[in-house]
Amino acid sequence: MPNLEGYGISWPAEATQLNVELFFIRAGGHYKMNGKLYGMGLFHHMKTAMKLCWPNDDHHRWTDLLLKTFCENEISIVMGCGDSGKTWTFSKICLIDYWSAPHETLWLVSTTEGRGSELRCWGSIKDLFNMARELHPWLAGNPLDYIKCISTDSIEEDSARSLRRGLIVVPCKSGGTVSGLGPYIGIKAPRLRHFGDEVPMMSNAFLNAYSNWYGKENFKGCMTGNFMEIDDPLGVASEPECGWSEWKDEGRTQTWKSKFYGAQVVALDGRDSPNFDFPPDSEGKPRYKYLISRKKLDGIASTRGTDSWEYHSQGIGKPVRGMDIWRVLTRDFCKQNGASDEAVWFDSSITKIYALDPAYGLGDRCVGRELRFGKSADGNQIICAGIPEIIPIKLNVGIEAEDQIAAYVTKRLETLGIPPQNCGFDSFGRGTLAYSFSKILGKNCPVPIDSGMQPTARPVRFDLFVEEVNTATGQVTKRLKRCDEHYTKFVTEMWFSVREAIGAKQVREVDPETIAEGCLRKFTKNRHNKIEVEPKDEMKTRPPYKSPDLMDNLAIGIEMARRLGFKISAIGDTAATTQKKKPSWMLKAEESSRKLLKSRTLQSV
Repeated sequence: MPNLEGYGISWPAEATQLNVELFFIRAGGHYKMNGKLYGMGLFHHMKTAMKLCWPNDDHHRWTDLLLKTFCENEISIVMGCGDSGKTWTFSKICLIDYWSAPHETLWLVSTTEGRGSELRCWGSIKDLFNMARELHPWLAGNPLDYIKCISTDSIEEDSARSLRRGLIVVPCKSGGTVSGLGPYIGIKAPRLRHFGDEVPMMSNAFLNAYSNWYGKENFKGCMTGNFMEIDDPLGVASEPECGWSEWKDEGRTQTWKSKFYGAQVVALDGRDSPNFDFPPDSEGKPRYKYLISRKKLDGIASTRGTDSWEYHSQGIGKPVRGMDIWRVLTRDFCKQNGASDEAVWFDSSITKIYALDPAYGLGDRCVGRELRFGKSADGNQIICAGIPEIIPIKLNVGIEAEDQIAAYVTKRLETLGIPPQNCGFDSFGRGTLAYSFSKILGKNCPVPIDSGMQPTARPVRFDLFVEEVNTATGQVTKRLKRCDEHYTKFVTEMWFSVREAIGAKQVREVDPETIAEGCLRKFTKNRHNKIEVEPKDEMKTRPPYKSPDLMDNLAIGIEMARRLGFKISAIGDTAATTQKKKPSWMLKAEESSRKLLKSRTLQSV
């Protein structure tokens, strides 16, 4: 049998074209021999290997872009719309890269939980593995489905199988507990790889592994997911070097460099689907049936609206400028307005208060915090948030949780020199804490603030007005819009008071964890166009799967400060009305119209 000729080299007779492609992939795309460089580059050889393993699969500009990004970068981050082929394409990349050097390579394939991986990355890898092995039975790997792994080592009696070479699925969540990649940070392999699927569903600690892996010889990492928020792990890892505040949506598939170890980011935009490069077939079906189509994009838009979270996440797959329209806070917003900056006071005329968000040993945290407000060095009023403290609650000690909280807070107020009437606490849901305070302090007690009550009649902002027209006189009354006209609940009003205070540059020294919790909560508008923050139960279904107790505490603190004289400059003090009349030309036109109508109306005689 004659030797195989390929890329200017004569190969052994038993070699196949796939052997040749894998050789060049293992060599990095080029091979130097006798002073001459052979090969067509990593992208060419990986794409050719894919065609040999899965000859019936499509290749289009999105698959080429993802493969090129992986070949040219140490870390690749891919966001995109639903049905963009991210998981399928990277599953192929994992297998081809592994087969090029199976005795040196370890792929860690992380996902949310093992059971879900059957429908996503592990299911794709198994299907692709089986298809390729049917055509090329000699390809390396021994599937171990019960532990979701493909091991390079063969099954032999009286020997231990090593799982340090191959592909192994790493669930990062089990039973609601998020574990991240911590157990795998120190793992050793000559060619270590990581493929993170469903990255937005991880905790932010998930990214910590890269600080250990980045810079190691022969390391490559890639992360994928449908874009959700700029503060989840995918959003953090893909933040442009210029920051999200400067990023611009170009209305098409985009790439950019990230702050996260200089990673290359690819954003597959559903409005730019490869399906739109070709007309539908005779039956009206798109060229690539597995990719997002015009039908799906239009369906999301008509059902949810083009300004909805679903449209931008599933239909477009990228952030929308001003992402804070769905979040009460964003990190950029807090940073730009100095929410964590150090407070610089004008003088010592400072009012000290204490905020309490109680919990009673039922899973949520009981949080206390000292706050101070007064005049800053520039003459404006500011409020400074102290470090939150978790108040310990002991169960099965014969003392009610309310009594424990009251005793702790009373002692804390005395230590801090804060009068009890300068302490506010959330009384919603379980109102017996007020009684516990009264048993210790009598009438001079902390102030209950019911977060579950209706919004107040206070104005929303100084620049938000409503107009009321007197139909008889044509006079227009313009007044500040009230909170009960703008918000559905008082808890929404309190959270947005924090936002307004930060936006007015009047908040200082907020700790990072409190800001992170504020960035987690979404809000929507109901059918009456009123703003409503999402219920806590919905928040708990997303990482970090806990209640925003620290942010609730800050909201209570700012509400208490407002009651004691702290004024948010962006919010008016009174709902004063202003009067204005319609222009004279409009009044004359209306009078002329009335006369004409009267002249043509039958009169009774």
